[in-house]
Amino acid sequence: MSNDSWLLDAHRRRTANLEIVNILHTLAENFPDLRFSQILKNIGLDNISSIEESTVTLEKIRKRLQ
Repeated sequence: MSNDSWLLDAHRRRTANLEIVNILHTLAENFPDLRFSQILKNIGLDNISSIEESTVTLEKIRKRLQ
C-alpha cells in the first residue's frame, strides 16, 4: 500500500468517524430520554465488529435512519 493510499484511507475513516459522532450527537439532542446504549442499538451499533471500517458502519447507520 502506498503512502498516498494510506493517507486517503485515513482521511475517509476520519471523515466517517466524525459523521458518526455528529449523528450520535444529533440523536442524543433529539431524544434526551434515551440512554446511550439505546441510541446505539436503535441505529444498529450494538454489535459491530471492531475491525469493521468506519465507512461501512456509516453506510449501515444511514440505511437504518432512512
